[in-house]
Amino acid sequence: MAATTENLPQLKSAVDGLTEMSENERSGFINLVSRYLSGEAQHIEWSKIQTPTDEIVVPYEKMAPVSEDVSETKNLLDKLVVLKLNGGLGTTMGCTGPKSVIEVRDGLTFLDLIVIQIENLNNKYGCKVPLVLMNSFNTHDDTQKIVEKYTNSNVDIHTFNQSKYPRVVADEFVPWPSKGKTDKDGWYPPGHGDVFPSLMNSGKLDAFLSQGKEYVFVANSDNLGAIVDLKILKHLIQNKNEYCMEVTPKTLADVKGGTLISYEGKVQLLEIAQVPDEHVNEFKSIEKFKIFNTNNLWVNLKAIKKLVEADALKMEIIPNPKEVDGVKVLQLETAAGAAIRFFDNAIGVNVPRSRFLPVKATSDLLLVQSDLYTLVDGFVIRNSARTNPSNPTIELGPEFKKVFNFLSRFKSIPSIVELDSLKVSGDVYFGSSVVLKGKVTVTAKSGTKIEIPDGAVIENKGKEYVFVANSDNLGAIVDLKILKHLIQNKNEYCMEVTPKTLADVKGGTLISYEGKVQLLEIAQVPDEHVNEFKSIEKFKIFNTNNLWVNLKAIKKLVEADALKMEIIPNPKEVDGVKVLQLETAAGAAIRFFDNAIGVNVPRSRFLPVKATSDLLLVQSDLYTLVDGFVIRNSARTNPSNPTIELGPEFKKVANFLSRFKSIPSIVELDSLKVSGDVYFGSSVVLKGKVTVTAKSGTKIEIPDGAVIENKDINGPEDL
Repeated sequence: MAATTENLPQLKSAVDGLTEMSENERSGFINLVSRYLSGEAQHIEWSKIQTPTDEIVVPYEKMAPVSEDVSETKNLLDKLVVLKLNGGLGTTMGCTGPKSVIEVRDGLTFLDLIVIQIENLNNKYGCKVPLVLMNSFNTHDDTQKIVEKYTNSNVDIHTFNQSKYPRVVADEFVPWPSKGKTDKDGWYPPGHGDVFPSLMNSGKLDAFLSQGKEYVFVANSDNLGAIVDLKILKHLIQNKNEYCMEVTPKTLADVKGGTLISYEGKVQLLEIAQVPDEHVNEFKSIEKFKIFNTNNLWVNLKAIKKLVEADALKMEIIPNPKEVDGVKVLQLETAAGAAIRFFDNAIGVNVPRSRFLPVKATSDLLLVQSDLYTLVDGFVIRNSARTNPSNPTIELGPEFKKVFNFLSRFKSIPSIVELDSLKVSGDVYFGSSVVLKGKVTVTAKSGTKIEIPDGAVIENKGKEYVFVANSDNLGAIVDLKILKHLIQNKNEYCMEVTPKTLADVKGGTLISYEGKVQLLEIAQVPDEHVNEFKSIEKFKIFNTNNLWVNLKAIKKLVEADALKMEIIPNPKEVDGVKVLQLETAAGAAIRFFDNAIGVNVPRSRFLPVKATSDLLLVQSDLYTLVDGFVIRNSARTNPSNPTIELGPEFKKVANFLSRFKSIPSIVELDSLKVSGDVYFGSSVVLKGKVTVTAKSGTKIEIPDGAVIENKDINGPEDL
């Protein structure tokens, strides 16, 4: 049975007996549970959600630069406190103790790098930016010992503990420690939303205010991109923003991440758990909700004090049910990002992706230990040789999950500057100086072991282009010249066009329009210009529908719903009912792709078979078949094909075939027009202009071996 507010007195009585809790912790816990049981939650009306403007989510590049004046920078930094969330353990990566003491690179831990970064700032500008670590009861003792190594550094390090709340036994709704669970498993830290009251309760907040500090920069200790940024700090001080959340553009890997919205005139964090089921896919769209929370937060200290004292920080409660030692328990947590709506003049800043570099698993560790990054003064700097703005996607199997096992499987971390993706599973070991490029998959089947040798270069660039063509165009074959040109010139789209003949005057043509290449179809042409459009002098080329398109560009545009091609209304009558089909053409997409081009190709690349007249051409001696390719007979000196007109008696393939003992030779034919009941013998040769007309009720049989040149045949007597 679900718990209600009636369970509260019993819970409160049990909590009063937990001597391990401070008075602040007791009242904070009871307050949290009371809000949860009362069902207090902000109801989001989807229709009221608005995309934040650039005034609310400020583009980082539009922020004013910081001058190189050392004294101005010192004045800014003297107002800052850096706080790292240090309550998490490294257990998911197979480590004991705080996660912040995992070695990241060059023998340095997260905490080492943080201290080095702040020490460099303090030394360079003669300031005293303090480092504050918010520990949990899980990390406190170890952290106190670890920070002793920094005694001689030029950084004042402070620590405090976030609250320690009892897990609640779900079916009885009582604190687990009061049921005899006295070890650490009976307790939990209630999420990083607790940073504000815990900072206040520790006395640190008042101490920093008395030292003239104004802002605290809060970030996860495992985010290597979360470094002090003077541009952001200066903007907040100048604009008196009480709270700032750093957001960054979403990728498909981040679709579940919280995003900033404008809601009833305030900026607010929207988490996926708050989204109605029918809008979840919309929330995951990287087009409508383009940014997500990095959990890099800048908050005004006086504003924190004011809101904590007023008990005004009523962040959304995150219920976190777990099963521990076979007992179903409940943890109630809050997130620091959700506090944004309670602060005045709060903003987001849309920062570069480089400010979000979390290490949550050994796959992330591989990224930051590789040549994709270098270490400069404690800062992890991305290698400029990497041209792709995104990092490679890394998937490592369970054999690599723990740091110890991960390290034992690499003699040295491979070069991955040119890697797109890596997937490794099974018993795999990497030698030293291995280079990985493109898309690489390494799978050791059960019972087998793969050892990649020293110096190996493994490359699979993956597919980059798709060649699209009509299946009935026998001239649409892969052309390496075109493909090489597109790759070298980074053309996202290429349309093959070919010179018009009078038979092609209605075909779409390529034009330049407002600085972009575009397909112009006859349906788009004003009536008074149709004859001009049909001119093979002004509009000399037409679309073959042989298209070459970059796969990444397709993905980008489809995800952005950006392919708004012209709609072709196609009215029809089916079973006596008038219906309408709305269609689009692939060629019309050319104007949406960057660096799109046309290629004026030989007519041989356009050999469509739309009717039996075309079938006659390709089955004749005008073409030969070599390795599946239809090759034009070099004996044909005329660059154009003969024009063929066959009457309705030849329309169906079965009838067409029945009227030819064998297909005539047409290498020297200019045109052929056949109508009526006509049959061709074997080894017939047609030359020049030939017309064969069988009048109604008559039949013409052209004999085997006949040679007909420039002749009109109207009956048997003309043969």
